[in-house]
Amino acid sequence: MSINDLDSFKKVMIENSYEIAYDDTMTTGDIIYAYNPTRKFSEVFGEKIDSAKWGSYSKDDSWLFQFSDQKTLIDKFSNYDVIIKNIKSECKYVNIKKYKDIEFVTYNCQESKFDGTIGFAVDGGTAFIVYFPSEMQVLR
Repeated sequence: MSINDLDSFKKVMIENSYEIAYDDTMTTGDIIYAYNPTRKFSEVFGEKIDSAKWGSYSKDDSWLFQFSDQKTLIDKFSNYDVIIKNIKSECKYVNIKKYKDIEFVTYNCQESKFDGTIGFAVDGGTAFIVYFPSEMQVLR
């Protein structure tokens, strides 16, 4: 709940041991971090980066965390469940919002530093947490 701009997003990523996977902040405004990434290079496809956890920040000031299914009972989506439990206990339910063909349950967090709602969903073996800025009118 402390992310309210690109700098605070980077701070959270770096403090949680994420590494930059893609940085295009100078042209598109997007930056992507990966947790414990594995990098492979192919002459045909270039660099391929795999990770179980991702964080991305977009030029519209929205951000997204993505957690892949770890295929274990104890640590299915890593720390996703801990974050969601915190959101549900400290924030107020708002509505269901469709974003990139996925329905997210959204909450308003009074104690947060951001102005907007935070949503979460699981789709296709991947768990998502998304920040929707209040001025964000058209969803991608």
